[in-house]
Formats: sequence, C-alpha cells, structure tokens
Amino acid sequence: MPFHWTEIIIYLMPLIMLAVALQLRPLLAKIPRWRLVPVDLVHPTLWFAIHVLSVHVFYFSLFAAVLVMIGILGLWQVISYYRRGQRTIPGPVLLRKISNPLFSVEFIGFYGLVVYRLWELFH
Repeated sequence: MPFHWTEIIIYLMPLIMLAVALQLRPLLAKIPRWRLVPVDLVHPTLWFAIHVLSVHVFYFSLFAAVLVMIGILGLWQVISYYRRGQRTIPGPVLLRKISNPLFSVEFIGFYGLVVYRLWELFH
C-alpha cells in the first residue's frame, strides 16, 4: 500500500499511550479493586496498531497470531504452576505473569513491523 500520513500516527500511538499511562500511574494506584499498571493500558493500543500496520504491510492481520501468543503464554504459565505443585492458580497473578512478557513481545514485534514498513517504503 502507498504511504499515507496517518501511518505516522499509528507508529507513534503506542509510545504516546505509554507516556500517558505512565503519567496516570498515581491515579491507577488509587483504584484498589483493579491492580492496573501502565502496561495494561497500552495492550489494546498495541493490538490495534499491530492489526492496522500488519494489514498495511502483509494485506492480512497478525492479530490472530497475537491471540495465539496470549494462549501459549497462558498455557505455559499454567503448566509451570502445575509442575511446581500448585493446584490452584491465582487469577490476578497469572494475568500479571502473562501481561508483562506479552507486552515486551508485542512492543518489539510492533516496532519490528514499523522498521519493515519503512524499509519497504524507502527501498
């Protein structure tokens, strides 16, 4: 697809959302029922950006691959709890253990897509 100026917004959107989420950290700490961290607020933005950018680059969405990755990380965490002898799995702890590595993989994968898209445009 040809370059459109709105792609710049998509490239910067996760960084802007992360900066906003980091500024909202004190507010997030005041909500006792939800134990949200800034990474939790960036996940949906990254999912949307990966979807849009992968459609621009590959003409199909990689969002299904992200969902499979979430499932694999979740299954890996459940198996590791089971091997340690813990038969009950605390939900919030499990979600946090899935969320942190998933953010790293999504963030690196998204900016890998950005680099590939820029290489595709200027090469």
